[in-house]
Amino acid sequence: MQHFDHMTQTLYHLSEPVTLLGAAPIDDRALDLATQVAPEVIAADGGANLAAERGLALKAIIGDLDSMVNAKNWQKSGTTVHHLTDQVSTDLEKCLYSVDAPLYLGVGFLSGLLDHTLAAMHALVAYPHRNLVLIGPHEICFLAPLELELDLPAGMRLSLFPLAEVSGTRSDGLVWPIDGLTLSPLTRIGTSNAVSERPVRIGIDRRALVVILPRAALGSVLAALGPARA
Repeated sequence: MQHFDHMTQTLYHLSEPVTLLGAAPIDDRALDLATQVAPEVIAADGGANLAAERGLALKAIIGDLDSMVNAKNWQKSGTTVHHLTDQVSTDLEKCLYSVDAPLYLGVGFLSGLLDHTLAAMHALVAYPHRNLVLIGPHEICFLAPLELELDLPAGMRLSLFPLAEVSGTRSDGLVWPIDGLTLSPLTRIGTSNAVSERPVRIGIDRRALVVILPRAALGSVLAALGPARA
């Protein structure tokens, strides 16, 4: 087991997408959706327990290790366990700053405790240089790039939630356009919008806007974000 009091370097440089597995309850479909795109899996602390229950192989386990059990069993199986002791970042954030990859699919971060879900949303905006899509039991979310185009069917629900003040510079294909509007968690938000026609085009002046869509939109989102950095 490797111990770190302070992380100063990236542990893994990956050329392919990676699945990050959290500790919140998951359904098999969410895991399948992620691993079909990113078969290599890294667990964030207690996510290792879910992996053990499913017989899922892990590339590594990263976290402060206050939730996982049977670390020695994982080490015997050849899985590297990284004990990062800082208490400033969450286990998801530890994975994001320790692993460099073109795309991250997070499963097990949106279906548990509310504070953990909010912390996962915070990670989106705290690490805007990481191309992260969180997959929940019913919905997905990701941080919008400055320019976004999505191929979505008319009528699909689309929510926009600002985690800081952000202004819309363009919007096409939305029932309620946001161009010219300033969104903020303290004033106006953009939840419960919908697609009026395809494609949807959104432009913003700051990377602080979380897009929330039904899980059925995952393919369209991945096509828009791609393996390259958003």
